[in-house]
Amino acid sequence: MTGVLVAGLLAATLQTRNPEASDGFYCATARYFAYETLLHTSTAPHLLHVVSLDDEAGARPELAIEIAAPPTTRIRCDPGVVALGADTATSVVRLNLGEWTARIDSSLALSPRETGGGWQSTRLWGTGSWTTSATQALPLRRYAGIARVRLEIVRVSTGGPYCTSNAGARLVWLDRSGKETRARAIFLRRLTCRSAGLDAGPVIDDCAPQPGRVLRTFSGRVNAGGSFARDAAPFRVELKADGDFGWTIRVRPLREDRDLMSLIPRHGSSSRDIQPPPAQVPAERVLDHPFHFHPEIGRSIVDGDDSMTMLVDDLRVEAYGRGRLRIERYSLGRDAKGQPRYDWIEFSGCLSWPR
Repeated sequence: MTGVLVAGLLAATLQTRNPEASDGFYCATARYFAYETLLHTSTAPHLLHVVSLDDEAGARPELAIEIAAPPTTRIRCDPGVVALGADTATSVVRLNLGEWTARIDSSLALSPRETGGGWQSTRLWGTGSWTTSATQALPLRRYAGIARVRLEIVRVSTGGPYCTSNAGARLVWLDRSGKETRARAIFLRRLTCRSAGLDAGPVIDDCAPQPGRVLRTFSGRVNAGGSFARDAAPFRVELKADGDFGWTIRVRPLREDRDLMSLIPRHGSSSRDIQPPPAQVPAERVLDHPFHFHPEIGRSIVDGDDSMTMLVDDLRVEAYGRGRLRIERYSLGRDAKGQPRYDWIEFSGCLSWPR
């Protein structure tokens, strides 16, 4: 596994009010994976992407075929053909898997022997509602030994009437040595539930018990310049003093000094930075400090130049580790330069992660 195979950049806004009737259909055979997108920079309504699963080393590039067709409602993958189905028409793409080429078949017809795969209506945001969070790993191809390819889908929703719902999907390769390589994002969708016409349901409280997740709570008090630490096995949550600035929230493994929140910006104010509330900002907007963490930060989730990869990694982090620190009582003073600072804070908080 020497390279990243899959590249696909989708617009961040929807062109339809109903995402359930939009793009993102996918299907696979033992030799290739195909997916269809509606949102892209092409002038054609649809773009069909085909990724080879034949070569576990990932030497073949992704194929991208422009298709002029009505809105797609399904897709099918057969040994040498991919078909996109709409209410009134079918678009057919012929594949030469030996030469790794593709062409549109103007006859728009499938022969009887090419109809064994069956139509698929699953999408790259996974099963279930846009308004629920979910993580899925779907096996696509297994080679000799442990080498294999899977499709990783992550969807995160905040709930509530103003909720956001974000979904990302990409291919993941595991080679014979056990090295894992994640492709560039093949699908990324961000939407606001109300603008998409979705009923978002109740607001999600990360500090409330949730099915399939472990919840640990903590509370404490810390003075200016002091620090706080509490074990929540297998993690440890810390408030690290940052001079007169205040504190920085950290989550790390119990036996490692690896910051599992390190991808959050380290410069300037962020939700992990605890500093006195500006006078012009209502206190209730700054006394809650939500944060996210992931045990793979610093391993398979790292800083990089590929913004799409980082965006999908952000979804992985949000889907895994969630937390909140709430400042309940505090006293304000002044630092040596006369700037406001916390003299002390009393707080409660939580950590939550999958079972």
